[in-house]
Amino acid sequence: MFGIGMPELLVILGLALIILGPKKLPEIARGLGKAMREFRRATNDIREQFDEETSELKEATESLKEEVSFEEEGEFEPEGGDEPIGESGQESKEEVAPSPDTSDGVEVTAKKGGEKGETVPNG
Repeated sequence: MFGIGMPELLVILGLALIILGPKKLPEIARGLGKAMREFRRATNDIREQFDEETSELKEATESLKEEVSFEEEGEFEPEGGDEPIGESGQESKEEVAPSPDTSDGVEVTAKKGGEKGETVPNG
């Protein structure tokens, strides 16, 4: 206890008895006992609150981990999952580019990624 041995404690108690007197010493000891009890009660309350908050935090992190592992396993399907996706990870929709000479009524379609498309008559 605070690095104080039994002989030192007896010397301190003897000095307190001499200085404070036999009538005052029990009152002071009682007051110190109450103060120590209140201090312990307060620290226990704080510890309990801290434990409750950490358990709630652990539960929240575990549920988030479960959601992330659920998504990584492929069981989660993002919205709009009906659209096909090409090898490069881009959608394989065709783009229509007008031909430079619009007088002949022909449109050229090209796929993304620089591939050549088909020539389709306009109209």
